[in-house]
Amino acid sequence: MTKILIVFYLVICSQFLLAGEGLLDKAVEAQSSQRYEEAVDTYQQVLKTGLANGYIFYNLGNAYFRLGRKGEAMAAYLAARNLLPRDPDVELNIKHIRKDSVDKLAVTHKGSVISKLAFWSGWFNLAEQVFTFGFLMFLAGAVFLVGMLKNSLHTLKTVAIGLWIFAAIVAFGASINWQQDSRWGAVTVEVASIYSGPGKAGNSILFELHESAPFVLLERRDQWLRIALSDGKQGWVAKDQVRYYSLSSS
Repeated sequence: MTKILIVFYLVICSQFLLAGEGLLDKAVEAQSSQRYEEAVDTYQQVLKTGLANGYIFYNLGNAYFRLGRKGEAMAAYLAARNLLPRDPDVELNIKHIRKDSVDKLAVTHKGSVISKLAFWSGWFNLAEQVFTFGFLMFLAGAVFLVGMLKNSLHTLKTVAIGLWIFAAIVAFGASINWQQDSRWGAVTVEVASIYSGPGKAGNSILFELHESAPFVLLERRDQWLRIALSDGKQGWVAKDQVRYYSLSSS
């Protein structure tokens, strides 16, 4: 019975992937033909199938930008940056939108002292860091085992310990990446009011943000989101006034 369930699960997953690939072809064709509304709708359908990578978000951002929806474009580009952290085109488009924005906020999180120690984690996406961690752990274990078998543990133990320490540093960076870099979003309305708490009742307006202003998502509560800006400010914004993409991998 268990084998049947596993096969059924794999079949369902493959069907979703095939559907996503078909939709992706449709989205690319629509974008090439300058049918940007159709392209946006189709890219969003692709994402719902679970087929997501940096190039899909990049193309989605381009389609939004062509429609003049710079906030939506910024959110898509930020998602693309998380998956393609060293792609110059993604960075260029983010800079282009930021240059014309009202708030001029940076797209790097100020963060804590601990976060600053892992500044290098932004150079690699989460999948790359997880792979590196796994490889280092495997290599350290292999070195340690060889040392035991060859009666040279004293010499190779130092190498193994060094690899384990390096793996721990990579894991730390991956944790920071997952906690912050994968939760960037942007304001999608002309002006969004940022409140002191989740809701208008009983809470005051702290400040306002304008379309395409970037933020890091800190907390979700019903239809309200607690966000942080690159300058350290925090507050609550209505969910329907922003866009963010939940990225748990890659």
